[in-house]
Amino acid sequence: MLTDTKIKSLKPQEKIYRVLDAERLYLEVRPTGAKVWRLKFLFEGKEGSISLGMYPHVSLQDARQLKVEILSKLAKGIHPVQDKREKRLNQTISDAMTFKFIAEEYINERLRDKSDYYKKQFVGNLTKDVYPVIGAKDINTVTSADIL
Repeated sequence: MLTDTKIKSLKPQEKIYRVLDAERLYLEVRPTGAKVWRLKFLFEGKEGSISLGMYPHVSLQDARQLKVEILSKLAKGIHPVQDKREKRLNQTISDAMTFKFIAEEYINERLRDKSDYYKKQFVGNLTKDVYPVIGAKDINTVTSADIL
């Protein structure tokens, strides 16, 4: 079992090496000095692995908690890597539907022929007055009251 002290003392070598924690959870130490948590798993008879994040951003305790969550997904028949990809894709789509994203698209498409002064004023007003209030809001939930 790993401890924080042991993890901090791990030094990079010429090649990537792994230090096992427990139940197929390990820390991969790269030549750059980066330490990445990974978990090996079996899904439908095939072995796979998933990255849980970099140490110290993901602590030992967090990595163990993530391991438990992934093992729970596996028990339910959910492939953890595909689930992670789907969540990332959904987040990207969700981020693309914010008022700010649509407004920037509008600026690039519709204000192309306008003067630099006009665009600067337009963007300045959005940045100062609009984005702080509804910039991160889903475009489908923006109401006329928000605009007023």
